[in-house]
Amino acid sequence: QCAQEAIKTGDNNPRAYFMFGVVLLHLGYLREAIVAFRKAVELEPLNSHAHNNIGTAHRRLGLLQEAGYHYRQAILIDMNHAGARVNLSGVLCDMRQYNEAAEQSRIAINIAPTMAEAHHSLAEALRGQSKVDAAIAQYRKALELAPGLEIAQRRLAELVASARV
Repeated sequence: QCAQEAIKTGDNNPRAYFMFGVVLLHLGYLREAIVAFRKAVELEPLNSHAHNNIGTAHRRLGLLQEAGYHYRQAILIDMNHAGARVNLSGVLCDMRQYNEAAEQSRIAINIAPTMAEAHHSLAEALRGQSKVDAAIAQYRKALELAPGLEIAQRRLAELVASARV
């Protein structure tokens, strides 16, 4: 509400637009979130987090090329943005570009070794490459770091079950 008020008063505050975009993204108003994040980028061009969130909204809309573009923009602005690299890896997996996805995940792990999502994204890429044992190891590492990461729990169970067949 504060962000919306700041926007209504004509205050060209990039943080207000960014926060408004975060709320819209969380509520599922994806196109509206993109508009808010784009305004934040217009006011603050080097806002890697706004680009990352534009990418996330595009991915949720199924616009993978656009999502990848904005994740790459976030990385160009901040090479150490592990979250953008993890998100890019996810889009690359969606597009079956598993080699580059694994590369982005490994870079994210180097940046943030305790980021469970980075290990999970590497596991997804390895799974796509049919490297079952390596994928299982990365799912386990993700769960060691974040035991409640449900997607990793499900994927690990699926992969272990299929490996036994």
